[in-house]
Amino acid sequence: MGTYWIGTQGYLHTQILTIGFDESRRKNAEQKTDRAQLSSLFEELERVMSQDKPYLDSDLSLTVLANHLQINQRLLSEVINSQAEVSFYEYITGYRIEAFKQCLLVSGDQLPLINLAYDCGFGSKANFNHAFKKNTGVTPSQYRKSLQNQRER
Repeated sequence: MGTYWIGTQGYLHTQILTIGFDESRRKNAEQKTDRAQLSSLFEELERVMSQDKPYLDSDLSLTVLANHLQINQRLLSEVINSQAEVSFYEYITGYRIEAFKQCLLVSGDQLPLINLAYDCGFGSKANFNHAFKKNTGVTPSQYRKSLQNQRER
């Protein structure tokens, strides 16, 4: 009877170890699939951002963008956080600042800075000035002046 018990215990122990190993392999496979899915969704997001330019709408929200992509907002937030490694707000602001820089190159001194900022999706002057300086290290007017200096050379 003792030999039977020892044999049974050994068999059960190996089954427990194997189950844990299989569970670990399954979780790793799911994580790889999740990473691939997140990467794919990020590529789609980048395509939408460059083609449809939703960031130009000052009322853009996580919910609105998620609806545009036909995914839920929690998943969109995860995509942006994991792939761009920034928050939704920082991600959108980055696009708006780049759009502003492009507009500034085209318009030069023709339009007031705030008009360009509004055209690029910023909702307020204070928000724009703060975000621009945080992102570039200079104020919008300093940036414009540096562009003018480059053109003069």
